[in-house]
Amino acid sequence: MVRIPPDQYALYLSEAPCKPANSTGRTMKGFVMAEPSCIDMDEALDKWIQHCLDFNPFAKSSKKK
Repeated sequence: MVRIPPDQYALYLSEAPCKPANSTGRTMKGFVMAEPSCIDMDEALDKWIQHCLDFNPFAKSSKKK
């Protein structure tokens, strides 16, 4: 699962072999599931990790219950 900028959600889905993240029957906004073919090589995995790290400073934490 990869956390991405919500405004780039459609871009990631159209350009990479990934699908919407869905863990409870609802699509998780701002998350995609990278297909295994996306991360089969170290270089490809590094690219996805970098996407996450680039977005991390802008991500808002979940509300505490």
